[in-house]
Amino acid sequence: MRLPTENRVRFILALALLFAPFAAARAEGPAAPDIRDNFHKGAKHIGATVGYGHGFRFGSDRDKQLSAILGEVRSATLIPRFGYGFTDPIGGDSFLRGNVDMLFELAFLFDAEPHFGFGGGGGTSLRYNFLFSRFAVPYVEANLGVLGIDFDLGRQADGFAFNVGAGAGSHWRIGERTTLTTEIRWQHISNANTKSPNDGINAMQFMVGIYRFF
Repeated sequence: MRLPTENRVRFILALALLFAPFAAARAEGPAAPDIRDNFHKGAKHIGATVGYGHGFRFGSDRDKQLSAILGEVRSATLIPRFGYGFTDPIGGDSFLRGNVDMLFELAFLFDAEPHFGFGGGGGTSLRYNFLFSRFAVPYVEANLGVLGIDFDLGRQADGFAFNVGAGAGSHWRIGERTTLTTEIRWQHISNANTKSPNDGINAMQFMVGIYRFF
């Protein structure tokens, strides 16, 4: 099956994001400052991530057709974050060696298509950082939060909603205590059937941010 051009581009971007840290680990020099010094119990960081969200639908053909408008969502996201090192490195000397961070975040969403709208709220993320490289620290994370939305989408009620998701990304060292962060995240917004309709907004988020560790 041949993917549409737009989906192929997104797939290639996702692969590049996920595998670039492994290539960086092989190419880095031993004299470089070690980014891993910033990832331990009690370490703190603050920063913000901005992103682009591209809606999609999944499920049966009937469900996709019924809620097609939700797949047309195109949004911008701003997420200020504060992170705290929850554990020291675990996993011994294995390739899976890493630590756990807890993040507290605000979320601001600006929907550009199919209608102009906005949303705002807050939540938390639990993140596992892989500490095998001096230059780049890839991670996986899960997110849970709440939002108030006003998107006027017809198949998803405005008002209170949950904001859940999961993603993968990497911190890239650009200073001794500063990182450029790239991330891909699946985002799901719905209200657990507290109000109808509730078909759910699903989007892939492509995100980039700057973080300062202290």
